[in-house]
Amino acid sequence: MDRVTPIVSMLLLCLGCSREDHPPSARTGAAHTYVEHVGPLLEARCSGCHADVREDVPFALGSYEQAWAHRFEILDALVSPAPQEGACPARPFAWTEADRAKVRSWARSGAPLGDPSEFAPRPQGPASR
Repeated sequence: MDRVTPIVSMLLLCLGCSREDHPPSARTGAAHTYVEHVGPLLEARCSGCHADVREDVPFALGSYEQAWAHRFEILDALVSPAPQEGACPARPFAWTEADRAKVRSWARSGAPLGDPSEFAPRPQGPASR
């Protein structure tokens, strides 16, 4: 019993330390980053519905922080072989396998931001009067 307690304590400590509660800082060497790969895909394929939270849209994907917070939901939606109840209606035909692979790589490698200076902001429409 005395030998088990230190082992269990060490395992619990490791599990507690491995959980990330906030987005990581920019990581170098990541295969796919939000700035270069995932952000543009989410902008092109998801922002029509996921720009804001609404009754029929449970989360927004308009920023890196929002995408990071919902990276597991994004991953589940793209990996799922069949649409789930309430799944995004655009998902089945909007994503190529290459694009899905980029998002899977990004999410599974810790969802790195990349270099923010490379991010191309969304074009703004003409100013209204």
